[in-house]
Amino acid sequence: MRTTRSFLLPLTISLAVLVSLFPIDPLVEGPVVTLDTVLLLLVPGLLGSVLALVGLGRVLSVLLTSLACVAVLAWRGLALAPGHAPTHAWAGLTGDGARALAEATLPIPIAPGITWLLLMLAATSWILTTTFAEALEQPGWAIASLALPFGIAAVVQPEEVALDLFLGVAAGYVAVLLAAPRPVSPGFEGSRWLVGAVSAGLAVALAVAVATFLPMGEKQPWRSNLNEAPIELGDPTVDLEENLHRPDPVDVLRYTSSDGAPHYLRTTAMTRITTNGAQLDSMRLRSGDLAGAYDFPGTKVDLSISMAFPSQYLPVPFSPEQFRADGKWGWDPDTLAVVATGQEGARQSQRLDYTVTSVIPQHDAATIAAAKAGKSPDGERSLEVPQDVPARVADLLAEITKGAETDGQKALALVEFFQSDQFTYTLEAPGSSSTSALADFLLNERAGYCIHFSISMALLSRMSGIPARVAVGFTGGTADGNGFRVTTDNMHAWPELYFEGLGWVPFEPTKSYGGGSSGEGNQPAPPPSTESAAPTTPEATPSPSPEPTPTAEASPEPSPSGQPGASDDQPGPADGSSGSPWFWPVVGLLGLLVLAVLPAVIRWARGWWRLRPSRAGADLASAAWRELRDTFTDAGLPWEPGSPGAAAATMAAGLGREAATDLRLVADLVERTLYAQQAPDPGELPSATRRARRLILGGLPPTQRWSARLLPRSLIRPRRR
Repeated sequence: MRTTRSFLLPLTISLAVLVSLFPIDPLVEGPVVTLDTVLLLLVPGLLGSVLALVGLGRVLSVLLTSLACVAVLAWRGLALAPGHAPTHAWAGLTGDGARALAEATLPIPIAPGITWLLLMLAATSWILTTTFAEALEQPGWAIASLALPFGIAAVVQPEEVALDLFLGVAAGYVAVLLAAPRPVSPGFEGSRWLVGAVSAGLAVALAVAVATFLPMGEKQPWRSNLNEAPIELGDPTVDLEENLHRPDPVDVLRYTSSDGAPHYLRTTAMTRITTNGAQLDSMRLRSGDLAGAYDFPGTKVDLSISMAFPSQYLPVPFSPEQFRADGKWGWDPDTLAVVATGQEGARQSQRLDYTVTSVIPQHDAATIAAAKAGKSPDGERSLEVPQDVPARVADLLAEITKGAETDGQKALALVEFFQSDQFTYTLEAPGSSSTSALADFLLNERAGYCIHFSISMALLSRMSGIPARVAVGFTGGTADGNGFRVTTDNMHAWPELYFEGLGWVPFEPTKSYGGGSSGEGNQPAPPPSTESAAPTTPEATPSPSPEPTPTAEASPEPSPSGQPGASDDQPGPADGSSGSPWFWPVVGLLGLLVLAVLPAVIRWARGWWRLRPSRAGADLASAAWRELRDTFTDAGLPWEPGSPGAAAATMAAGLGREAATDLRLVADLVERTLYAQQAPDPGELPSATRRARRLILGGLPPTQRWSARLLPRSLIRPRRR
């Protein structure tokens, strides 16, 4: 089947791709189509039209215009990230965009990373549409790339996708069909229904794949990236209570730190404070890198940790930036808790060695005193106060914070209050942390352990308008050789308060038991570098082999990325971090490999399409003879014009015996198909043609043979009209 060429097709594709982007507009804050987008699509469109007018080969034209599109994309990427080396700029923009998709709610704010991803989507759509309509001469397939943005929008936010947006996509698709090469024979029309079906399926698959990386809440029921079912997490307060009266401490873990100092190791944080006490909130687990998930000041520290007991969580200093651990792990963007997601659950942490890099908040009292309460990323959840808090508690709060002029001063006043001689640390206090128990702790008994101190300070902080939650984990442990040993006695709870510009700041309100500093030497400095004293009592830890009480469900949610690692949506084995430094070099090598084999793949696809099973008769005969002509061109052999029989007789003289025999056989089959009253078996011609090509190329010297296969010259020869 021969086709005519239209110089309008490249520009039509540019316009169609431009219109196809509009369905994404409701998903972002700001325009989807910008001057950069127009420039990105206009340059290859104009170049393609010029190349069509001068008669350049179709495939070579597609390659050149695609390179032009990529060049404009790379140039605009450098403009979006000025002052950076090219590879760092592009990789950084991709990572920033992936993180923005993972963390933002709809509509997504426009930022350089998001703009970069939109430009990448436009460039990919243009290249795919051009490949379908030009290189493969199948404009019907263009629906897959043109409908991709609409499919993403329809899956992510169907209520915002109006019918007129699809009409724009359909109009662009029809325009591409009208501007595409026109078939001279009717064979193409007979397969259009098949092309349409394949294209529709491809469009749906692509839309689902790309939409996987967008923020969608619970709208992806087909995904099972972290586990086959919701993960039931245990109640940390129950674990505390169960281990408070453990007669003998049990080793939990050992660790070394890059700064040689002990550090609090956090497992999770309880965001909900209800009538029944502090509780875990539902988690939205993500996989891959944590870098950029939490961007507030602190000191970077590396820890190497060896676990000795099974745990649902990886104990890590707050805030973790990256970690490496065998098994499958997810992390919650709100609490930065690292949770086991593999089928082994808590068992995968037993005898586990892992590393973590954390940025630890360290603020002096002066910085905190000047701080203002911030707006927590979890919204109002960290400000909610149970309705049954007695009025006397509010009166007590007013008395404690009297004279405090800032939110930070209120927080420091609360620490001073709890650390005062009015309170006593004791393990004999009731384990309940309900509102009534906390009120009794604050107003009457004033005796308890870490859970009472931490939840009470979080509650009073919320009543003061400061977002607060309760972290659970371990204190720093005791010195042990060149590291530290953490046992069940080191389990602890402490409040975290959210301040503008500082993020979540940990505090230590728990009263030192025994009235002074512990002589055991097993406590680090309090989480914040305030002037308050640290608790010095050993406290309990989660049971070494917990079968936790279900209290919250962790619902898997996508990750982008980008985060290196991300990758696949499921946390990969042995890596929850930003990945190897070899990642981008490997990606670059794979990209070069794809470019190297692309001409061979295109040439193979053209040959397969010419000799496809649905072809028959004169159409098949002409296609088979063109396939042999291109084989001679690829091999660098002279092609003899004229009738197939006469041409084959002349060309066979320069071939090996078997190749010459098959060449004459193909010529005979072509002539019989075209002119004989009884045509040969239609299945014989394709197999004979493929065998002849294989033998012709196989008879060449090795260098010439590989050149013919990897860099087929027929792709750059101008096509006959």
